[in-house]
Amino acid sequence: ASAFQMLDDLKDVLLAPAASGKTAGRDGPLNRPNLALAEGADPALRRVVRLLRLGDATLERLAGAHADWRFLEDWRGRLAEELQRCARAAASVAA
Repeated sequence: ASAFQMLDDLKDVLLAPAASGKTAGRDGPLNRPNLALAEGADPALRRVVRLLRLGDATLERLAGAHADWRFLEDWRGRLAEELQRCARAAASVAA
């Protein structure tokens, strides 16, 4: 699964609809695959962080070689924001 899909899974489990921008809590009742439901929020968060680090290394090489790839840096920034929202939500659930 992609980091984007994993973040979507985490948002489904952790965030309210107003915070996630989507109808949350639907994957389980609809029997949809969801990494956060299968592994738990913390392991899913760790997996996303690992994938984003791998992606960062690739993005650094691509953007360094060809300026045309720099548009991905904005996308990466959006993923970082989503990750932070999910991590805060997971921390509040654990507390």
